[in-house]
Amino acid sequence: MKTKTINEWELTFIDYLSKEDTDDASHDLGHFKRVYQTAKSIIAYENEAVDLLVVLAAAYFHDIVSLPKDLPDNKKSSYLASIKAKEILIKMDFPKEKIKPVCHAILTHSFSANIPPETLEAKIIQDADRMEALGALGIMRTFYVSGRLQRSPFDPKDLFAENRNLDDKLFGLDHFYLKLFKLPNLLQTKGGKLIAKERTDFMKSFIKELEHDIKQDEGGALFLTMSCYQAGLRKLQLFDSLDPFAKDRKLDPAFVIDKLIAKSKNFPIYIEKFLSQFHLEIDSSIA
Repeated sequence: MKTKTINEWELTFIDYLSKEDTDDASHDLGHFKRVYQTAKSIIAYENEAVDLLVVLAAAYFHDIVSLPKDLPDNKKSSYLASIKAKEILIKMDFPKEKIKPVCHAILTHSFSANIPPETLEAKIIQDADRMEALGALGIMRTFYVSGRLQRSPFDPKDLFAENRNLDDKLFGLDHFYLKLFKLPNLLQTKGGKLIAKERTDFMKSFIKELEHDIKQDEGGALFLTMSCYQAGLRKLQLFDSLDPFAKDRKLDPAFVIDKLIAKSKNFPIYIEKFLSQFHLEIDSSIA
């Protein structure tokens, strides 16, 4: 039997996952593609040999099971994903000797599972996945998830929890301080840390803009926040993963990015800045 190349395996995984039904825009095929592309960016900084096939498979199947964040068993997602991934890979005749390291990378990628990765491939996957929680994508995903879970995007009376405890089960913005800004210090690869710093700096500038907009009751950052939040409530998509900037299609208000493009004339300075950062983060993952 002919041995498949990395590219052939990736096409096999994409074909399989494209047939899976999901209405979760934060754990879709586009997410898997981006994690793989980010993983490759991280690998470029590594001096040790990396098994790219293990990284590829773990990137595409790390969230094959992703329980809603408000369920008590949410912490079991990575464990269940590792079991399901093993079953899928066996049926695909994936190299047997690589299944165990793939499953280890899947098992340890989760923040909530709190299981230390023991291989370089697992560390790369963990860092690459956590990168999705940072930058423009992280901003969008945070408020999108808040909408899906029907939690408020922020506390307008006490935006930065000066007179209350931070609680991201109530307010999406609190999640930046309880988890997201802590992620860069938890990363384990050189490449991951470098990418994370740039994305974290962008998020901090966003929060300053959002604070200003909330006081003025209008602005690009506030429009972005509420658009992502409403998309989560309505279970819409953040963007078209095949054509995010509507180069070959008409703008569709069902996509948050399309709404931003249409609204850019109203708030040109911030929205154009945000779209530029978004483009940088997803450009390499567009097929």
